[in-house]
Amino acid sequence: MPVLTEGTAMIVSYLTIERERGRIAADADVSILAPTLIGAGHLLFADRESPRRRLEPFTGSWPRSSSAQGGDHGVAVVADVDEAS
Repeated sequence: MPVLTEGTAMIVSYLTIERERGRIAADADVSILAPTLIGAGHLLFADRESPRRRLEPFTGSWPRSSSAQGGDHGVAVVADVDEAS
């Protein structure tokens, strides 16, 4: 599937940059991590039996290593959707 292949390549590129900047582990295998993230996202949102989900902004704080650089990177968390709303 070309779209999935291109999407995976884009995520690999992004994760490589994040690894170089110290935001993810230096020994992270981004060629494995990228399709894993795509698969996890697919399972969260394509599952027909689990409750519907939506992304919400993350408003907490992450522990940072001394090599990590600060800043909000648009991270979101998954929340169940109330079926009544």
